[in-house]
Amino acid sequence: MIVPSHLSKGLEFDAVIIAAFDEPFRDHPIDRKLLYVAMTRPMHELHLLSDSLLPLISPKNA
Repeated sequence: MIVPSHLSKGLEFDAVIIAAFDEPFRDHPIDRKLLYVAMTRPMHELHLLSDSLLPLISPKNA
């Protein structure tokens, strides 16, 4: 099932795949909120698809 993140709020899935995760998310709060909603929907598995290595944790003062 393919569900946009803004429609998945309140739902739970066994697994979630977020495609094109390497596309830059703007600094707008709604984009971060939708990413948070999408990443918190899976009960067992979360898969992030990207064309490149993802720096999920990057130093702010670098």
